Amino acid sequence: MTNGMHPHIPSPCNIDNSSFKETKGVNKQCKKNVTSFSIWKIATYLTFAAGILCSGRYASRNILRNNETTLTSRTVDTTGLNPKSIKQENRATNNAGFLDQSDATFIEESIDKIPDHLTTRSDKEPQWYRDITSENKATKARPFAEYEKTGFLIFSDDNSKPYYDKASTDIREIKQTLAKELPEDVQLIVYTDSYFTANIRNEYNSVIGKDRLHIVHTPSGSDLWTRDTAPIAIYDEDGNLALVDALHHSKFEPDYEISKFFKLPLHAHGHFFEGGNFIADSNGNCVTVDNPSKKKNIPDDVFQTHYKCHNTTRLKYITGIGHVDEVVKFINSENVITDQPIYKDIFEAKGYKVTMLPQAQEEYETYINSVIIDKIAVVPIFNLDTDNQAIEAYQSFGLKVFPINSTMLSNYRKGSVHCITMTYPPISKI
Repeated sequence: MTNGMHPHIPSPCNIDNSSFKETKGVNKQCKKNVTSFSIWKIATYLTFAAGILCSGRYASRNILRNNETTLTSRTVDTTGLNPKSIKQENRATNNAGFLDQSDATFIEESIDKIPDHLTTRSDKEPQWYRDITSENKATKARPFAEYEKTGFLIFSDDNSKPYYDKASTDIREIKQTLAKELPEDVQLIVYTDSYFTANIRNEYNSVIGKDRLHIVHTPSGSDLWTRDTAPIAIYDEDGNLALVDALHHSKFEPDYEISKFFKLPLHAHGHFFEGGNFIADSNGNCVTVDNPSKKKNIPDDVFQTHYKCHNTTRLKYITGIGHVDEVVKFINSENVITDQPIYKDIFEAKGYKVTMLPQAQEEYETYINSVIIDKIAVVPIFNLDTDNQAIEAYQSFGLKVFPINSTMLSNYRKGSVHCITMTYPPISKI
């Protein structure tokens, strides 16, 4: 090494390079060396650049050759190093050997046929779902499915945390309708702070009767989103009912009080998760949406170990707040409803009969967010022309439909009927 440089590289001057400056005092030999060094550098860079371009063109060519597919008016030449031959007599050729416009067009048209391990596209279709299977199929363990026999409807009391916005009337009306239309063998549970017990009895005794109304006291009051905060019902390996507890970002969690009321085991997994982002059929097939707004989605194994899923489908987020109950619903073990065409294709491939519901007008308005209680469906509507189409879709499954206006609840609170309710199967221990 000479002056800190490679020995085959001419040194500009026989002096310290770090202090080299071309001044009047530099001798002619030094200037000659400077010129030689500059020419050497330019030649080296040009050679290096030409190598990159040739390598890139060669790589592109070989990818195209491996395609061996005829596209539009162009064919791939697999006999030589020419990247392709064009069935056009007057094709303009770039003399420098760079990719011209027709080359670029050909690559764009061909790239769908190239194996994924060779190249990728910026506009490549994303993977819209993935499945996780488990070993629970060999046992009786599975989640409770909403369309199965209902024993209890649960929602919160608004008195402990009153809201004074345009959604308040909708919420009150929805809950009154739910209580009034409950089948005779279904009981109602309202959870609240003990201070408001008398208010709840006055409001609902006349609607449902005191024998079917139960009040669960939650020390921290209540929260509107019962589906997200209440524990989820599952059957364990012996077929016994249990409840699953998740953490909730609001820090309101009535899990312990509800499990104590039913005298049921409560299994906590310690992850943040909302019940509105979980649905299941009676065969143990579960569905959730991977929400990009979450810093960390719930791990795969929790669906097997705690929610007792046999198969879990994790859908890619499309719309809304990112809960599955906005976009997909099991009507029974064979039928699914959705308002997203991509999800339709996914569930049809899984063997379900899929009925498309219309999409409502605003982002948080959805006809999917209904609640099914035995053969009754309470369905959100929005004073739109598409309301009747959605109602008829539910009726086609033999369900008795009670439409309820959810315009304010959906747009001001970003949720609807399913979000503010929870259902459990019949439980004899209470």
